Amino acid sequence: MESFEIKENKKCQDCGEEILSTARKCKYCGSFMEENLSQKSDYGLFLLAVPVSAIFLIWFWVGEMTLIQNPSSLLNLIIVFTIFATALIAGLELQKTSPAEDRPNPIIWFFYICCFWLACYPLYLYKRKDFGLKSLIIPGMLLLVLLTSSYMYVWISIDKHRNEIKSEYNESVEQIDQFFQNW
Repeated sequence: MESFEIKENKKCQDCGEEILSTARKCKYCGSFMEENLSQKSDYGLFLLAVPVSAIFLIWFWVGEMTLIQNPSSLLNLIIVFTIFATALIAGLELQKTSPAEDRPNPIIWFFYICCFWLACYPLYLYKRKDFGLKSLIIPGMLLLVLLTSSYMYVWISIDKHRNEIKSEYNESVEQIDQFFQNW
C-alpha cells in the first residue's frame, strides 16, 4: 500500500503565488521566505564595523603618531586589513546565506572585493537584498566616503609634514655649507 504525502502550500509574501510550505525561495519571483531569514547568517553589522574601526584607528592612532613612528606604513596596513576583512566577512556571509545552487561563488566575491574594494564593497552591500538580507548601501556608502576621505586627509598631512621637515633640513644644510665656505 502506497503512502501519499499531502504537501501543504503557502503564498509568497512578495508575488502571492502558491509555493510549497517548505520552500526557502519563491520559484516565481526569487524572493526568500521570511521564516528563513531568521535562520540566515547576517554579518551586516561586522561589514559596517570594520570600516568604522579603521576610521577610528586612522584618526586616533595614526593621526597622533610622529614621523619617526612611520605613520604612513601603518596607515596603509590599516587600509589593507580593512579591505581583506570586509572581503572575508562578505564571503563568509554569502556562503552561509543561501544554498549553493542559489548563490554566486563566495570566493569570487572575496576576490572582487579585495581587488576592487571601492566599487565592489558597496555593490555587495547593495546586492545583499538578492540573498535575502537587508541592503546596507546607504551606511556603506557613507562609510566608504568617510574612510577614503580620512585616509586621504591623514596621508596628505603626513606628506606635508614630511616635506616641511625636508625643507628645514635642506635650509640647515645650506646654512652650514655657507658658514664653512665663508670661514
